[in-house]
Amino acid sequence: MSNINNKPTHNEDERYEKLGRTIVGISWFFFALKFIAVASLVALVILYFIGKPLWLAPLIGFGAFTLYRLFWRFVIGLFIKWSR
Repeated sequence: MSNINNKPTHNEDERYEKLGRTIVGISWFFFALKFIAVASLVALVILYFIGKPLWLAPLIGFGAFTLYRLFWRFVIGLFIKWSR
């Protein structure tokens, strides 16, 4: 319940913050799964045509996602550093 001024209480703020973190975490997990699946599928097609072992495709997909995350952490880190 809200107080008289229609502002959320501290407990409501914490609850909404936890709910938001949960939603973002689940969304991020599904994004990661989709990214890895698409990158693995692309790698699978390429590996098939060049005659390499197909079991490398999921490793390449995971590696592509790792590089993607590292790249964006670097970019965001530079942005934060420059904005100070």
